[in-house]
Amino acid sequence: MKTLLYDNIGVAERVLREREKNHLIVDHELDAGKGFDEDAHPSNEWVIIPPGESKCELTIDGVSQIIEADSAFAKAILIEAGARHSFRAITYIFYTVLRDGLG
Repeated sequence: MKTLLYDNIGVAERVLREREKNHLIVDHELDAGKGFDEDAHPSNEWVIIPPGESKCELTIDGVSQIIEADSAFAKAILIEAGARHSFRAITYIFYTVLRDGLG
């Protein structure tokens, strides 16, 4: 799972916007236990988790991983185009998704 660290969510969004020239940005806010069922998109998708104490479970192509927010840096996690994925909040979480505009 490709993960990048940034000083904050604003820097992560700015850098990834430059990388993914056409993009769609969606903010999500989920209570513990809530999430999204498995789906796939025809484009790359970055899940950006701001610094803090949140925790989630991200499953990509059947491989599940617990992601904990970093206390100092925003985490950007790549979900490659076509990958089946699901997301579940373990704690309350606010996060941003940047999709490259194709999907």
